[in-house]
Amino acid sequence: MLGEFPIAANIPVTDKPKAKAFYSDVLGLDLVEEMENEALHYQCGGGTWLEVYRTRAGVGAGHTEAGFQVTDIERLVSGLKERGVVFQEYDLGEGMATVDGILTLEKEKLAWFTDPEGNVIGLFQGPSRD
Repeated sequence: MLGEFPIAANIPVTDKPKAKAFYSDVLGLDLVEEMENEALHYQCGGGTWLEVYRTRAGVGAGHTEAGFQVTDIERLVSGLKERGVVFQEYDLGEGMATVDGILTLEKEKLAWFTDPEGNVIGLFQGPSRD
């Protein structure tokens, strides 16, 4: 029923100005709407969007909260590192570990970083998920 529709991601933050600087300036997302003291709306590829909203509850759940389906992950990781983004290094066992921030599997490559509040964002390159 819902599988034919795009989905949007929502990321909680407690410091909206710091989040705005990170998502707009560091990640280079296109801010299309700012709701005073509450939310930032970013237009992303394929008609999708990301909402970064102010919360009084906890942030940084410790798992991937949003992910970008990308091409040329090595170029993107390198470019984001130049902007100060620190990529996570994981050892998932069974020979699956990141190298320079990128996990390479048989048909896909993945990388993760956190925003200033610890929210995990993923980059995924491989078979289309649509």
